[in-house]
Amino acid sequence: MIRRAEPEDRPQIMLLIQEFFEEELNGRGYSFSYDQCEQDYDVLEKRDDVITLVIDNDGMLDGMICAFVTRRVFFQEVTATELIWYVRKTVRRDGIKLLREFENFCSQAQCNDITMIGLVDSKAEDMYPRMGYERSEMVFVKKIKKES
Repeated sequence: MIRRAEPEDRPQIMLLIQEFFEEELNGRGYSFSYDQCEQDYDVLEKRDDVITLVIDNDGMLDGMICAFVTRRVFFQEVTATELIWYVRKTVRRDGIKLLREFENFCSQAQCNDITMIGLVDSKAEDMYPRMGYERSEMVFVKKIKKES
């Protein structure tokens, strides 16, 4: 079942975020802190413009999508901007159902568009065009050496 996240889902959501990091971001120069993750989710959970949907398989959360649903900065259109979309490998096909349910939510929320963030060479990169998404922008990242 796909549903909105509830406060009691928090521990399982933290684990899903950690699993996403380990699968997709580990080795890309980022670090994970469970405490920081909890603090950040605390902030998001309290915001009215954040939606989190989860895949609930009899109390076990196997996936999530979390996004801002806001007016575009400098423009009038409403957009949904994905922050994280992760589904465990064992139910990865349910990720499409989760995305479709998210799209339905965005339609009901009067969004003009959805922005999904995809990592270069990720498993989802080839899937987005098949789902009707088109490449719109490119993001370039440069690691900054911190001064001591």
